Amino acid sequence: MRAMVVGVAALSAGGAFAASVTNLPFNPPGSTRITLANKFAGAIGGGTNDSPLNDSARTLEWVFRGSQVSMMAPGTRLVGASFRNTSVNAGPSAQADFADWSLTLSRSLRAPGALSSVVADNAGADALAVRSGALTVSQGEAAAKSGALPAPFTFGAVFQSAFEYSGGNLHLLLSHSGSGVGGVSFDAASPGDPDTNALFQARKANSAGAAMTTQAADTPVTRLSTDAGVSLPLLTANASNGSAGFVGALGASGFAGQFVIGAEQLKFVPRGSLITWLAFRMAPGDAAWPSADVTTSDFEIEVATSVNPPQQMATFFGGNPAADAILVRQGALTIEAGAFAAGAGEIARFGAPIHFQRGFVYTGGDLCVTVRHAPFSGAGPRLDTANPASALRTSVASASDAQFGAFLAQDASIALQIGFTPSLCVPTSVEKESGGSGAWLFETPRVHQLVIDPSQLTYLPVGSTVDGIAFRISPVAPLQFVSWPQGDATVNQFDVYLSTAQRTASTMSEVFAQNEGADRVLNRSGSLFVPSEAMKVIGGTVAEHSFIVPFTRPFVYTGGGVCITMRVGQRIGGGAAVNFDGKFNTFGVNGRRNTVSSTATSANTGGALAFATRLVFTRPAPTCAADLNADGLVDDLDFVLFVGAYEFLTTPAADFNYDGMTDDGDFPAFALAYDALVCP
Repeated sequence: MRAMVVGVAALSAGGAFAASVTNLPFNPPGSTRITLANKFAGAIGGGTNDSPLNDSARTLEWVFRGSQVSMMAPGTRLVGASFRNTSVNAGPSAQADFADWSLTLSRSLRAPGALSSVVADNAGADALAVRSGALTVSQGEAAAKSGALPAPFTFGAVFQSAFEYSGGNLHLLLSHSGSGVGGVSFDAASPGDPDTNALFQARKANSAGAAMTTQAADTPVTRLSTDAGVSLPLLTANASNGSAGFVGALGASGFAGQFVIGAEQLKFVPRGSLITWLAFRMAPGDAAWPSADVTTSDFEIEVATSVNPPQQMATFFGGNPAADAILVRQGALTIEAGAFAAGAGEIARFGAPIHFQRGFVYTGGDLCVTVRHAPFSGAGPRLDTANPASALRTSVASASDAQFGAFLAQDASIALQIGFTPSLCVPTSVEKESGGSGAWLFETPRVHQLVIDPSQLTYLPVGSTVDGIAFRISPVAPLQFVSWPQGDATVNQFDVYLSTAQRTASTMSEVFAQNEGADRVLNRSGSLFVPSEAMKVIGGTVAEHSFIVPFTRPFVYTGGGVCITMRVGQRIGGGAAVNFDGKFNTFGVNGRRNTVSSTATSANTGGALAFATRLVFTRPAPTCAADLNADGLVDDLDFVLFVGAYEFLTTPAADFNYDGMTDDGDFPAFALAYDALVCP
């Protein structure tokens, strides 16, 4: 198995791959990555753990406190996990074959420091085996550590089923049969780390499938690949409102529905991010749906900023979207059998995502989503509904071309999950429009360097990890403005370095090293495979940031400007050359390049294009969780939201102690923050 190779199929929460050729992910699955424990994203943990690839059978369980994963919204889907070597030698020393390598995720019933030696006492009722079966690990797949930096995260496993995170402490349980090949020592927290038994804890047993662990272990530094999402409304993210549900969507009749989402419900979505999918869930108690594949000839989704908040939503569909509305999806859609899981107890997991063909750039505020579809080839499901209407409101009609809708009974909404890629585009002036120029990047050997001023990084919080990068096709100069490449392509070198910038954009040096900071990180290296038509052109004059190049090492942003240095080799395959979109002489971003060699130390062409560059990042864990409406204060507006969560009880909306509910145990934390008023 090559580490973290991700296919084009989408994962349904709690189910197997569930996507068809009519429903492909906009961004590659797992594009958002989170390093646990957070403080080791850019630093070596100091301990070791050899359990993940040991030559002998092992059981390993480890837990992270909810504060470590609190940057993830309830509804985020975990789709992969990876680890990094702590040795100066790559491993394993030979191909390692495991008859079974199984990983199970759940909410942890025990906090770090309180793990029971009885494995069953630690895992929550939502435990899901995300991967199982044989695993082959190539010789040297876990790349060696070199110098003072941690090794890259090059060994990992793509999950066969996604785990939908719903808040609280996170529990991971690994069991494997052993390979008989000398294993790898992976980076882990040191035994004396002050956060051991406070923010994380690990235990192990020297057998597979152990019912009891026998000894403490160093907690492995773990990188999770996720499809970021948020379940709405947040109050009922993991609970139904108990009503009869809604019948009329995804069925044998036409449908139109419009959703207005309050801005406070989208506090997990950074400004500038791409909204890329949505999902629904079954009403509790219903069987999995559909029993066989169902297809519609047209399924359209429009996304816009909403000019009205949920409480003032108009029933006229044209009265809510702002002028930035774009059609993000249209055309046929097949929903595969079983894509919507059956309800388990009081709640069902959200079904397979319905992916967009274009990304919508979220610029803050309330959001309006309009769904229209022609009849499906089979009967539709009973969809779960949710309250309150002040958070999410729905208007529906029984014809796909309807202009007016009606609110649901009791002013409920259809429960909704919104998927997004946390990211920002620089220069900010080309966030939604072409830069009007173009230049080669993935063509011939070269160096291209960018300096990005702090003015362009307003929405990149200090402490964020930058985990990937994306570019888009320019409408200028290509013979055809179409998705690219035309056939699979390989760039035989694409090395990316990020650092704090030592120069501003306007004072950028011709000498590449003079622009780079001492904290320079090699974020990825080696060849880059670009699948056919991975860089999408859907329509209009702006292409899509659809192809994300993931980093195997994150860059931890500490403030200031950022310097990006790309050393690029020769492209093989993929058809004609194309320009990547960007802008010359733009405020806040500047470029330099050498078009002769990927090892060049200085520019040879003077100024260079500032590519329209999208940086994919993960924000740090919030330091002010009690700011429930994300306005920077903990005040009476937050108290109203806290009371609503407290009365609902079984919700993560105000779960400050990560026990899975909002109850008396959370009130002291809220009261302290309320007294302080201003968030730290």
